[in-house]
Amino acid sequence: MQRIMIIGQPGAGKSTLAAALGQRTGLPVIHIDHIHWQPGWIERSSDEKTRLCNVAVQ
Repeated sequence: MQRIMIIGQPGAGKSTLAAALGQRTGLPVIHIDHIHWQPGWIERSSDEKTRLCNVAVQ
């Protein structure tokens, strides 16, 4: 197993599940919010989001 994608509604426990799976499997946990937003809830540019997504899937 190389990747697991967790999708769901806000507040559904995705981050909690991701953290548990990351600990159990050793897989990295990547939060889309960290790719989409900069600190202070400032949206990243499309080019920067694309770059960060490409890094995440390598």
